Amino acid sequence: MNGHRGTVRDLEWVTGTVAFAATSYGLLRLDTQPPSFTLVNQRRDVQRIDFVTPLVGYAIAGDRVIRTADGGHSFVDLDVGLTLVSWIQWVSAGYAWAAGPRGVVATSDGGRTWTEQLEFKDAPDSGAGVPLTQVGFSDRLNGFAYH
Repeated sequence: MNGHRGTVRDLEWVTGTVAFAATSYGLLRLDTQPPSFTLVNQRRDVQRIDFVTPLVGYAIAGDRVIRTADGGHSFVDLDVGLTLVSWIQWVSAGYAWAAGPRGVVATSDGGRTWTEQLEFKDAPDSGAGVPLTQVGFSDRLNGFAYH
């Protein structure tokens, strides 16, 4: 967009025509049919997003997980069992992983319950005070944890 001076922290395509962006302006929804964008929420603390559908999505705000069921218009806190969370990834409506400087947790029931998969004794630091812990999965059996 002309004159754009904001910062995009994360961008995710949810379908072939719908994407969301976590920006310094807030949460944006981008549509390609017809081409448009909408500021759906002015929360500037959203760092990482992962949407399961155009309505249901998860985000990292500060150091905790939040959930939306209305396309990002509103969010509620979601307790995943970690006190600090820096990354979350869903591979289906049922399976997800969350990671933070203290470990990795997983759910297989859509986020109702979370179980510990890894515990880290020493939190890494990038030198800027930002935890380097991350997870990435291609499906419910294949993935990695970066710490």
